[in-house]
Amino acid sequence: MGIYSRQQSGAALFVALIILLIVSMMGVSAMKSSILSERMAFNTQARELSFQAAETSINGVISRARTSNDFVSQLLGSPAVVSHCVSANQLLVDGACAPNATFDYRSALSADAQSKFQLQRVAFDNDTSAIMDFQFYTIGRGGFVSASLPFESRNRQEWRKLGPAGGPFSVGNPADIGVTPPNDTSNSGDGQDSGDGQEGGDGEP
Repeated sequence: MGIYSRQQSGAALFVALIILLIVSMMGVSAMKSSILSERMAFNTQARELSFQAAETSINGVISRARTSNDFVSQLLGSPAVVSHCVSANQLLVDGACAPNATFDYRSALSADAQSKFQLQRVAFDNDTSAIMDFQFYTIGRGGFVSASLPFESRNRQEWRKLGPAGGPFSVGNPADIGVTPPNDTSNSGDGQDSGDGQEGGDGEP
């Protein structure tokens, strides 16, 4: 009778160890799944933040073009791409960003924009001398300054500015700045925009 009891206790211990092993494996699996979900959520948030940073720089350019003819004239007068940086107080400043320059309160994100004049065309078929349609594009870049966060977004948006042909931001000869005017000066197609990258659109300052 005593031998049977000792055999019974040994079987129970073995079963308890098996159950403990299974529960431990389930716990480890749940922990790995939780860590993976956390990383996925962080990556999604980081990509969204870099995207919004790029949009911030684009919106800064378009907002400035709405209120400043001098700014538009600067773009029209340059044959090269014009760079701008979003500063710490979220204002657009001329020139490329300095290394590790940030604009958010956590000092983690940087944003800059590159803009260029594309072409000009008659805005209205029945008025070839008064109103011109000046078309531009802006590429916004947003990302983290830390090398451990390699997330970056580049968004392109095309936009236009309507103005007088002889006004403060007119172009006398587009060929002088390396731009060939379109053969058809009518407004066919109305300057349709194509997005290249994550964002495309048509802003009308």
